[in-house]
Amino acid sequence: MGALSNNILGGQPEHPWFHLLTNNLIPYDWNWLLPYVVVMYCTGQWYVTAIFEKYHSLLAADGTVRGFDGVGWAPLHHILMDGRPGADPWVFFTQVRGGSWDDWDKAMFDWIGDHILLVIFGVVGLVGLAVWRCCCRRAPRDLKYQRLPD
Repeated sequence: MGALSNNILGGQPEHPWFHLLTNNLIPYDWNWLLPYVVVMYCTGQWYVTAIFEKYHSLLAADGTVRGFDGVGWAPLHHILMDGRPGADPWVFFTQVRGGSWDDWDKAMFDWIGDHILLVIFGVVGLVGLAVWRCCCRRAPRDLKYQRLPD
């Protein structure tokens, strides 16, 4: 889905990435209102991906990481299983559907993803209707008021 998995993590002791990962838990602890977004961005895959990108932005060509002691740190690598149709189905771990991230908003995001063209046409239609209602509809002209009889 474009984000790094946080199912299996490994690295050398005292690696700056793990320090960034643990030290940024509090700053990333926001209430995003949608449970799926809260879990994914506060501690889940989106969080891990954001910290992965932050680490690489701090990593210099000489192997130093701004704000951390030590030299010789290298770019991180991620290993992903091939999830395309027809690929080898064997993986190192299995995942059962459900969990803390599987709430009502996850079902909504899945529905939007499955019906993306319908959503796009619906949004374009609503915007077009709003523009027509506000801008293109003409108000009646030459209204003349008549005095009502006493």
